[in-house]
Amino acid sequence: MRDNIRYPLFFFSVLLTRLPFIWQGFGLDGDSWSVGLVSKTIHATGVYEASRFPGNPVHEFLCSVFIGDGSFWHLNLLSAVFNSLGVLFFALALKELRFRMPILAASAMAAVPVVWISGTVTIDYSIGLAFLMAALYAVSLD
Repeated sequence: MRDNIRYPLFFFSVLLTRLPFIWQGFGLDGDSWSVGLVSKTIHATGVYEASRFPGNPVHEFLCSVFIGDGSFWHLNLLSAVFNSLGVLFFALALKELRFRMPILAASAMAAVPVVWISGTVTIDYSIGLAFLMAALYAVSLD
């Protein structure tokens, strides 16, 4: 299978594994709840507030854009998409570094419990992972 089909298919397969769990609410983590509340406030007023200190402005602004009608699943979907992007960029970086089986290694990373769980709740780890893996991919380009 060609790479221009294999890697988008891999991205969507990782995303599909997260989708059944985005309907579970903000979860038990208080940080997820505070991000949800602050996102509603930023969306309504346009004034930035930190959900917790020191804050994560990129995550909080993105969540305020996608909060929509105030549903938690919008923000959980945002985390799932960024989590899947992070795994995809990891696979692409391994491919550039001539790793033997980059999709298998990225699948292992996607199955790590902390990566899996952070991809289904509103928390900033997924966005951080995506940007970090995108930077790794950019550095690994010839």
